[in-house]
Amino acid sequence: PGGTTPAATIPAGTTPESERDAEFQEHEKILSPDFLSAAQITEMLAEDIDGVQQKLKKFLNFKNLNTCLKEAILLDYYVSGFLWARGMEFSVIQYSKFMTLLDMLLHNLRTLHMSLEDSIKWLGEVMAETG
Repeated sequence: PGGTTPAATIPAGTTPESERDAEFQEHEKILSPDFLSAAQITEMLAEDIDGVQQKLKKFLNFKNLNTCLKEAILLDYYVSGFLWARGMEFSVIQYSKFMTLLDMLLHNLRTLHMSLEDSIKWLGEVMAETG
């Protein structure tokens, strides 16, 4: 009580600049168009809702939709996101980044066990950095 908070420890061999570079590279990696290629997005843009669902089912390699609730929910998650982006009239690059963000939100929940509040904060930070 009444004392000062100790300074953050920085791992040996790192500088604030290298930490910022690493953070920038992480955000670039997050927003790289890995989840869906431009060709896959363009293909899906020509489809109706059922076609989008079939294309994503194939892309995600889901084979047990009739018996696996997890696959059905995940497919609905991605289809809903794609259709929302369609309504927003995103460009192919915006689709790619948005779908990657959706995938990263699931990763944060599944792997990092982030709370909804932390996930929303993270999403806001990433979106603010990309403009």
